[in-house]
Amino acid sequence: MAAKRKTRKKNLSEINQTHGKVEKFKPTTLDQIWGNDSLSRYSTLSYEEYQGNLKDMDKSKMKEHAIDLGLVPIDNLAVLQERLLAEFRAYIGQYASIPDQTTENQPKASEKILKILREGS
Repeated sequence: MAAKRKTRKKNLSEINQTHGKVEKFKPTTLDQIWGNDSLSRYSTLSYEEYQGNLKDMDKSKMKEHAIDLGLVPIDNLAVLQERLLAEFRAYIGQYASIPDQTTENQPKASEKILKILREGS
């Protein structure tokens, strides 16, 4: 007789939830409130625009840019570009606003939705 397989339940911390809400940029630091838009380091906060800027750079410009950012330049352009993009993602992550998770700003569920939810319990 075959042994029963144990199914592992997913922990809530392993599950990600996404939403379709468009988030507008809100200033999160004093520099942004005072008018410094933090564009001096990369000259943009758009990932696609920065990716295009990297594609337009030749090898020497890309190495110089990496040195300016404090990264060690390497000869492999693909790896260097990935490192620069990862550094840029971390940089723009500093300026992303935290979504509002309070229940006050959540839309109220209709009675029909609540009825459906009660059926499962």
